[in-house]
Amino acid sequence: AIALLRQGAEPRLLVPGTRAGLVSAKRLTWAADVELLGDPGKALGEWAGGAGVGLVGGQAMQSSLREVLAKQAVLVDIDEAVEAQMLVKRPRERTALLEAARLLTLGERALREAHASGQSVTAAVLAAEHAMHRAGAQDAQTLFSLDGGATLRPFSNPLDTKVDVLQAAIAVRHAGYWAEGLVRCGG
Repeated sequence: AIALLRQGAEPRLLVPGTRAGLVSAKRLTWAADVELLGDPGKALGEWAGGAGVGLVGGQAMQSSLREVLAKQAVLVDIDEAVEAQMLVKRPRERTALLEAARLLTLGERALREAHASGQSVTAAVLAAEHAMHRAGAQDAQTLFSLDGGATLRPFSNPLDTKVDVLQAAIAVRHAGYWAEGLVRCGG
């Protein structure tokens, strides 16, 4: 994806994929202007209008894409400056982080309640993820253990398995910010 940011203008996010995938991409960001990424060079050229462009994450970019973009605008790596700014959280960011933590707490509570009521691992994990989604999570991911915490695995197939001790790692995303935690139920 490419985020186009300009002082005094709304951010534009260009994402790869299809029109069908665009709906999902829009749910995963706070940016209002989200469009498909067709021709990155053309998009950057039109947006930059010949001005220099600050590039974040340019070192991870494929060299062929960087070369195409460099033909459209002067690219300046600004990773360090952006990272320094990201260390200081503004009130809106702190609010988003606190909301992500609240959603994580809801997921933890739902997992504990489902496990305590004797539900299967699948039911407990789904209860946690559904609770977080119903409360406004953009995304929720859970890893769980069937062997007392020795290994964690993602939910992929329904399991009727019940365990005395359920350990899980839960992550939830809200407004682009993730909160994660470890939960131990029972035992």
